[in-house]
Amino acid sequence: MADSNEINQKIITATGGIYRSWTIGVTSDPDQTKKKARNPKNWNLYEADSAANAKAIVDSFTEQKMVAGPSDDGAATVYLHLNRR
Repeated sequence: MADSNEINQKIITATGGIYRSWTIGVTSDPDQTKKKARNPKNWNLYEADSAANAKAIVDSFTEQKMVAGPSDDGAATVYLHLNRR
């Protein structure tokens, strides 16, 4: 199950905790979302235990200045990817 600590550790390891370098959202179709995002580097998926939990995870990171990506209502899969430079 996805949780903020697991995602936060990924961000710290990959970019030293620079939240604005990442995009986060919720998707019901990870393959299509990845394609729409132009196959970004460092694509990660996390399964939340509910859509509400997934939304709460996304909200907690966007409050810390992470970029909010497109999100599907009712989806429980959180996606995270490194922004293009």
